[in-house]
Amino acid sequence: MRLSILVLVFAICSSLVFAQNEEKPKNSGMINVLEPTFKGTNESVDIYEFLQENLITSLNGKNWGVVGAVVAQFNVLPTGNLSEIQVIESVSLEFDRSVISTLEATNGMWNPGTINGRPVPMEKEVIVVFKNEGTNIYQAAQTNKNKADKLLKEGKYSRAVKLYTEAVGSYPTSDIIIYRRGLARYYSGDLEGALNDFERVANLDSHLADPMLTKLQDVAEYAKNELQLSTALTIDR
Repeated sequence: MRLSILVLVFAICSSLVFAQNEEKPKNSGMINVLEPTFKGTNESVDIYEFLQENLITSLNGKNWGVVGAVVAQFNVLPTGNLSEIQVIESVSLEFDRSVISTLEATNGMWNPGTINGRPVPMEKEVIVVFKNEGTNIYQAAQTNKNKADKLLKEGKYSRAVKLYTEAVGSYPTSDIIIYRRGLARYYSGDLEGALNDFERVANLDSHLADPMLTKLQDVAEYAKNELQLSTALTIDR
């Protein structure tokens, strides 16, 4: 079996980035926001194809025996370059480095995002799913989620976090898996990790995203109420 790569790209609309000394636009009417777009080169005008082709080349197209997703976030600057590339979900050091270096190679290939026609830095997210051809990654995600749910109810939070993380690696856009991992992280004492997960749920425009999740002091009560729910949610929606 050979390595198969799926690429997903999202704009993080809730996370517009402004330079420290730059004033936010003042407008008494509607604010017109345009997301950054990839303009590519003469040979490649599609960010999905660019990343897939270059990552396969970088990894030699081999079967690495690795299944999972690298989630990377970065800012698209008014110059069309990228800054602050960071991996927030990791598969392995080798795969993380390949994703970062491939993104770095797109410097100058982006049309910047604009607010009311003015170029401003904006944040985007790339999800690169690595799997062996024929692998059912969604079934693997469901299996790990079910095991993690049981551990969460039993109060075995650290073990639940580990299994939820494996599930996220297979299904990186599942709001419920990320949300439940946030609960497990909170109860295991990882407040920063919990808040990061809740914010990521919000960035996915999930129905689970509640404004109170942006305030750490409210997380405890929200989590307590969530654990009292008796109906189990599934990722098959």
